Formats: sequence, C-alpha cells, structure tokens
Amino acid sequence: MDGLSCSYPASPSSQDQMLINEKQNTRQSTGIDANAILSSVEDLEWRLNEFKAKLNDFNSSQPLAATGVKATTPALQASDVVTKKPDLRSPTSLPQKDSSEAYADARNFKYSLDALDSRLSTISGPDSSSQSREIGGWDAEERPDQPMSPPCSFPTSILDAKAKSDLESFTVDDVLQYLDTFHSVFGVLHPLPHLESLRLHVSTLLRAMKRSLWTRPTTPGDCGLLEILKIILAMTIILQHGVQTELTRQLYQSVENVICSATLCSRVSHDFRVLLFLVTLYHLTNGDLKLGSRAIMFALRTASEEGLFQKDALVTKYSDHKTRATIIHHLWGLYFLDRQLNFAAGLPKHVSDEDVDLPPPEQAPYLSAMCSYGVFGAHAWSKIVNRDALAAGEGPSEELVEALRCRLEQWHLELELDVRFDTSTIESDETFFTTPDDDDIGVYLKTLMYLRSNQIRILVLRPILMYRDAAQNSLSLVSESVTVATKSINVIYCMSQNPALYRKRQVILHHFLSSALAVLFLAAAFDAENRKSMIGIPALLTDSTELRKGMDLIDNYCGTSESARRLWTTFSRPRRRLVQLGFLEAQTQQRKEMPSLSIGSVGPDDNDSALYGMVDFDPQFELDQFNMDPASNLQWTNWFDGSVVDSSSHFGLPSWM
Repeated sequence: MDGLSCSYPASPSSQDQMLINEKQNTRQSTGIDANAILSSVEDLEWRLNEFKAKLNDFNSSQPLAATGVKATTPALQASDVVTKKPDLRSPTSLPQKDSSEAYADARNFKYSLDALDSRLSTISGPDSSSQSREIGGWDAEERPDQPMSPPCSFPTSILDAKAKSDLESFTVDDVLQYLDTFHSVFGVLHPLPHLESLRLHVSTLLRAMKRSLWTRPTTPGDCGLLEILKIILAMTIILQHGVQTELTRQLYQSVENVICSATLCSRVSHDFRVLLFLVTLYHLTNGDLKLGSRAIMFALRTASEEGLFQKDALVTKYSDHKTRATIIHHLWGLYFLDRQLNFAAGLPKHVSDEDVDLPPPEQAPYLSAMCSYGVFGAHAWSKIVNRDALAAGEGPSEELVEALRCRLEQWHLELELDVRFDTSTIESDETFFTTPDDDDIGVYLKTLMYLRSNQIRILVLRPILMYRDAAQNSLSLVSESVTVATKSINVIYCMSQNPALYRKRQVILHHFLSSALAVLFLAAAFDAENRKSMIGIPALLTDSTELRKGMDLIDNYCGTSESARRLWTTFSRPRRRLVQLGFLEAQTQQRKEMPSLSIGSVGPDDNDSALYGMVDFDPQFELDQFNMDPASNLQWTNWFDGSVVDSSSHFGLPSWM
C-alpha cells in the first residue's frame, strides 16, 4: 500500500553490496558461504546500533537534563528502529489491581455473578456436605470470592511444550501458515491488504524479530510491518493452539509499548490505526472486552479527528480510488467492532450513527452484509426491547417482531452469493460441514451469516424470559426464542464435528453458542418456577438434548482452549446452583463420537486432546428443593444477568461483529 512504513532494516548499502558480490565471486574457490558471512555482519551491525541506542538513552538520563540544560547533541540513530526492552518499573509492567477491587455496576460480569449467588443462596441455603463433592469433574466446594474452576485443566505436556517455544524455533513456513490462519478466521471478515506485504517480506521480518523482539518505530504514532506481524502472530498462536504462551505475551507487550508511546500524539498514521484494530482483535481473542474497547476508541477518535467518517473529507484526503476503498473497508471494520465490544461490555459506543457518512464497502461481502445488518438490528433492538414494559408484565408487540422477521428475509435475499446461505441445507444436511462442496472459508462465511440471522432474533426475544409475567403473556415469542436457540446450537455442534473447520474459529462461534445456551437456561428456569407454582403452562424446554449438546461441546474443548474454559466458567455457577437445587442431575459419563484433535508439538497445526467427564442434564426436573415465591415477578431477573449472556454482556446487549 502506498505510504506504508516498515520498521525492519533497510537494504544493504552500496558498499555492503560490493562486499556481497566479492564474497559470491570467491565462494566457489574458498568454499565459504557468503550468505552466512553477510548474516553475521548484519547481526553485528544490528547489535552495534542497539548499543548506540542504549548509550543515547543512558546519556539522556544523566543529571544534565535535570539541571534544565538541554543536550545539544542529536540522538544517535543509525537505523529507523529503536531496540529497548520495557522498563520493569513502567506503569504497564506494574502488577495490575485485582479486578475484584474495581468498581462494578449491574452491567459488570462479577457484579452479576455476586447477585446471582446471593439470590440463589436465599433459596437453597448454604452448601450441605453432600453437595460439597466433586460435580462433573470440578470441586463444588470453592470460595465464593474466587471464579469457579472448569471441569478440566490443560494437559501439562501441552503447556510445557508451548512454554519452551520461542522465535528461534520459528521458520518462514511457520509464519506463513500463521498468516493463513489469520486470514481464514479474521481476514475474510475484515480485509487486510498488509498480508500481501507481510508474505513478501516475511524472511526479513522474522530475522528482525529474532535479533530483538523489542524494536519499535522512532516516530510515535507510526508503525511498520514488523509491529503488524507481531500482533498477528500473538493472535494466531492463540487461535491455533487455544492457549496463551510466554511468547504471545511478549509479542503483545512489545506492541503495547508502541501504542502507549503514541497516546498523546496529535496525529497517527493509517497503519497505526490498523495496528490498533489488530490489537482489538487480540483482546477479543483473549476475552478482554474492556481493553479491546479502549483500543478501538483510540482508533475511532483519531479517525474522527481527521474527518475520515465524512465522505467529502475522505475523498479530499485520499484521491486514489484503490487507497480510498481500502480505508473505507478499515473504517467500517472499526465501526462494527466498536459496536460489538461495547454492547457486549455494557459500555457506550464511541461513534454515533449520525456521525458516519461513508459509502458502502466494495468487494467485501461480509462487510456489505453487516452494514445493513447493523442498521436494522439496532432499530429492532430499540423498538422491541423495553425493560420497563417487561417489568410490568408486557411483552413486545407481535407486529414489531413480525416486521423483524420480514426484514431478515429481505436481508437474506440481498446477501451476495459468496455469503448467501441455504437455511435448509445448513440445518438438515449432515454432510454440509464434514464434506463441504465449498472451501472451508465459504462454509464458514455462510454459517456465520446463518447464525447472524438467528442471533438478532435471540437477542430481542431473550429478555422476555427474564420477567416471569412478561414471559407468561408472550408464550409464543419465548417459544420462538427457544426454537431458534436450539437450531443455532445444533448447527454449531455439527460444525464442531469437523475440527479443522471449528477449532480455530471458536472465539467467534462461542459468541453465538453462549447466546443460545442462555435462552435454554432461562427457559429451564421459567419451566421450573411454573411447575413449582402448579401453573398449567406447557413447558418451554421439553427436551434437554440441545442443552447437553452445548455444554458437552464446551466441556470437550476446554482442555485445549482458553476460550472454552472462559465460557465454562461463565455457566458454571448457575449450573452448579441448579444441580444443588435438584433441578439438574450431575452424572459423569464417557464421551462418544466426539471429534479427536491432532496431537503433536507446537507447530502451527498442532493441538492436543483430552477426554474428561461431562455433566448430563436430567430432563426430568426434580423440584422438591425449590422454595420460590411465585408472587415475585423479578425472581429470575438476576439469575443469569451477565453470567450467561454473550460471555460478558448484561441483559443480552447485542453485538454486531
């Protein structure tokens, strides 16, 4: 891309080139590898430049500066990068304050879990000795101020092997394969033109990282291919192997220093905003929505300050059509990622719809589909979901819900062929995921669009189940939400039977899985309350098959995926309480016909598998231990608030990615 800066060493000078030619001419007669000698010379030059940079930093920190006398000697700078390890005393390296000490309102995950635990404690009382045994492989007797443990832990062999991995073991082919992984998961959703340049210069970039991981541009607010490659590697290593490693943390920390140095810059480059976008995806991969939201805020704010969200200013700044199209793709990606993270975290968005005047993206089927999806999805949420009306026992209007169904059908027909899905094929064709006619990316995109169409219906109908009277007055709508949720779980479960298609994309698919499971948990709670109160209302959840499928899928992968572990922890407390109340029966059994993951070392395609006990949900709910007040309309309001909706959102706030 025009104007793209790069923080890797420049090509050899003319003098160095003459040396190369001389070495090549004498190679056959002497038997010495000139390339090896050249690499050694370059390494020595790099280390000399590193020493000069450190010497300059040392001189600038002497008492001369403290006396108010400015040093007149310019900084020694023999290259376009600075190599410096982070100061362990810097704010970013200090021990972080425990999240339990931070303020948390009703939108926060921990606040919701505390409210849930307190409410259920009043119903079931303290844990009895018989309930303090292991349930489904994890200890039910845990301190209430600590997060619940998942039913399994990472195999030690995997962690040991990955802890030993470092950049020295990486080859060019490894890096290229990680770039392919990034493209297959995120790149097909948000086009990144830098991938072509990364592949072209991968050998030079890898050598630069092996020399020193802590290089950074000398100009704050700018970045090069080296920083972009670092954050992509950190992200895709997690996607590929499922766990954080010391290397991924170091890669991120080296990029974090670049971002922190530009916090108060008046302007940043487009490439720097691309870096912020990738950092946001990195935090999304690790389930940290708040830090991801901060990174996207930085990118959006600087773009807004330059007027890039206004068509006239954008055309003036980027006259070349190809460059402008790339910028438009990037801005739309920022726009939707901002809405996803902030809705999921219960935070306000950073750019209002009225402040965006961008043309639609070109040759980007996913982004084009999400443009219209975001507009009618936000409109449907604001019109259908009304907490005050739900608390008063009034469900949403059938007309508004029908209007949403019609709009979804129209949106489906308007999808480009690359992402247009066939509903009956995805829902009923068992060979769609195991022997796909399209490539994996095509199946992935079409499945994602199908899940999107279900997701907006789940999001606008699920809040009804949080209010007993509203649910009783809107049985057809809550029944529809259960039906849609079971379809989403079945599709995700079928997709998981092809590990090569599912495993790397768990982070995105878990968003839809958690939303659907939340509906089934709430439906089970609604049925339990009605049965205890002897109300003759047909059960919403007549079969627990999909509920078991969803939890079994999480349990199966939590041994090799931190994302699955986080999702299990999200559901563990309400599941534990329902087991203690007799609503669910814990039963350990062996898995059958679950996908087997590949076992190997820490190469790009390696993973491990472990089979653990899982929880079997008894379809016959035993309610003798329930002692609930049927007159309390909000009895179930805080049961699942935040703890089982979209992994971290409160009240099912929608996300649009």
